[in-house]
Amino acid sequence: MAGPAFRVFAALFLLACAFIITSFAQSVTTIDLSQIKTSPPKRTIRGGEVHRYEFSLSSGQYVFIAVDQIGADVRLALVTPDATGLAGSDGVNGASGLDYLAFVTKSADAIRLEVSVPNKTAAAGEYEIKIVESVAEGPAQLELLKVFALLDETAKLAFRAEPADTEKVIANYRSAAEFMRGAGNPIGEGISLFGLGQALVAVGDRRKALEHLSASLAIWHRLKISSEMANTNTALCAVFIRLGRYQEALTHASSALPIYEAGGDRAGETSVLMMLGNFYATVGESASALDYYEKAVKNWRELGNEHRVASTMNSIGLVHNKAGDREKAFKYYSEALRIYRSDRPGTRGEANVLNQIGFCYVANNDHARAESHFNEAVQIWKRITDAFGEPIALLGLALVYEKNGEIEKAFDILETGLRLARERGVSSVETSLLFASARMEKRRGNLAAAKERIDSAITIVESTRAGILSEQFRSGFFAETHELFDFYIDLLMTMHEKFPAEGFHERALEMAERARARGLAELLVEANADIRSGIDPALLEQETDLQHKINAAEQARHQLILQKRPQPQVQAAEANLRTVLNDFKSLQAEIRRRSPRYSALTQPAGISISEIQTRLLAPDTRLVEYWLGKERSFVWVVSTDGVKSRVLQKSTEIEAAARTFYAGLTSRTSEENIAASASSLSKMLIDPVASEIAAPRLLLVSDGILQYIPF
Repeated sequence: MAGPAFRVFAALFLLACAFIITSFAQSVTTIDLSQIKTSPPKRTIRGGEVHRYEFSLSSGQYVFIAVDQIGADVRLALVTPDATGLAGSDGVNGASGLDYLAFVTKSADAIRLEVSVPNKTAAAGEYEIKIVESVAEGPAQLELLKVFALLDETAKLAFRAEPADTEKVIANYRSAAEFMRGAGNPIGEGISLFGLGQALVAVGDRRKALEHLSASLAIWHRLKISSEMANTNTALCAVFIRLGRYQEALTHASSALPIYEAGGDRAGETSVLMMLGNFYATVGESASALDYYEKAVKNWRELGNEHRVASTMNSIGLVHNKAGDREKAFKYYSEALRIYRSDRPGTRGEANVLNQIGFCYVANNDHARAESHFNEAVQIWKRITDAFGEPIALLGLALVYEKNGEIEKAFDILETGLRLARERGVSSVETSLLFASARMEKRRGNLAAAKERIDSAITIVESTRAGILSEQFRSGFFAETHELFDFYIDLLMTMHEKFPAEGFHERALEMAERARARGLAELLVEANADIRSGIDPALLEQETDLQHKINAAEQARHQLILQKRPQPQVQAAEANLRTVLNDFKSLQAEIRRRSPRYSALTQPAGISISEIQTRLLAPDTRLVEYWLGKERSFVWVVSTDGVKSRVLQKSTEIEAAARTFYAGLTSRTSEENIAASASSLSKMLIDPVASEIAAPRLLLVSDGILQYIPF
């Protein structure tokens, strides 16, 4: 090895080594460790086994032992440690990657190293004694020992994942990386850089995380330590997925997968398969997602990890449910539920599947079964105090009671769910609860209260994209946007019918414009449209970085609430979130100043009635704008003098008539048929506003399928 701490190998000091497969094994294999550098010993080990190595060293030697885990989660221990300053990684990295021990000998007596797998049910795996190195003790070696001890402590802090420890974890890894680089210790530097990268991912600084993870990967390539190469490629894949850089994500996943396969690390292999499945599910490639999930199920079963089988079954169910195949979704959800209950009942996984099944039953109007599943879920969520799960189950119960006509009971449950969602800082769930609450307030005749609730829901939709914890959850969260606006527009038109002089129909038209602007922005984002050309790249990079930091700050706050931490800790996390949000708002203001076009596309504000009248219309012009709604559709006619509105049929009826007319045009059917379908559609769309549109010029804003109709 290159560093001064690794220049003299243990071959100069090691006299003998005995390997014993288990404590009751009769045979002993002697290994010539003088050849460890050129052909390091690789062994298979099973759950509950202990392998022992004995070797002798001179007094006052600094010793470093590194073991490469290849599908075996081993523990390293000195059984007769006539040594001081013992430091070691102690297996926080699972069944893949380096575990190490570093110490200084006190005498020349024999040292015994034990390599064991404490988990007695673990499947067989391999490990390889990669490095055993030793030099005479000196000040540099003692300092190196302290830094390895610091790494050990920091790895345990990071594994604990306490938000309050984050700054310390980052500072420790950063100082360790600098020290190891200066000491010429590549293994220590690689470990430090990997830890630093992962810690930066946790706080949302993903671009810096990429820099450190990539540097760590280069070290593992240079040292030819395959398990760390696989782990680091996997970590890079996860970061690139979050950044939307999908080709790079696939490249790193493809690099990790064959390493796990070649080393027989089935758990590592299957984790990558799951990641690839999640990746393809996120980008809408359902067939590919299912391919990877099915492979993962097979592997988890062969590994005997039934809990992960159930988790993967749940993911498969979600893909089918998203595709509208509820029958298949039921099949996989039910299998996941069966496994959870037989493997480890009463877990988060079981409660989550109960929620999913409950919503499927709601969609099928099987209210009794839906209620039963949601009630079971609530009992589990209460025991484990999950931030997301309980308010989601309460939402499901409220929907059941609403459909059964028990509005007051449903409303009470929603209020409880809203309180929990707000207490636990779960904005995404709060939005769905507010929407349901607004619907029920409208049914109760409380129109002003309904408006207040839906206002709050849309505010969350438009302002908290970066603060929603899970990218996968974001997709479903923003798919709800059109429904929210449709409800709001219908509510405002209902208020207009009751209070025609208050201008609620004008507000409804403005809301329709706002919905179209938001819909275009979401479409551009989802399509990865190039709307950033001409923007200062540094500003865009800052914008992305701050979005990730907002997400990480929200997640940290969420964890503190979930863990019922003292209020001062929660308040500190909330203050940190406010600081990052304020930084983001300031940056957006700067982007608006420098690039109004980009700002208009990504942060659409809609247009007011007065702006339409003064900027778009002349006295001889009318604006005719349609909105196709689930329960009712609407048309507005705007002139320089005012706004008129009419209620039309619901969207399904108008769409059916429009399709008939369009099909007649494109199939060249008889003129009589075309005329008949045109007349039918005209009665729906034109006749209600015929007297208002008698003007020389018309501006037409259509909606949905109407955009294909030649008015």
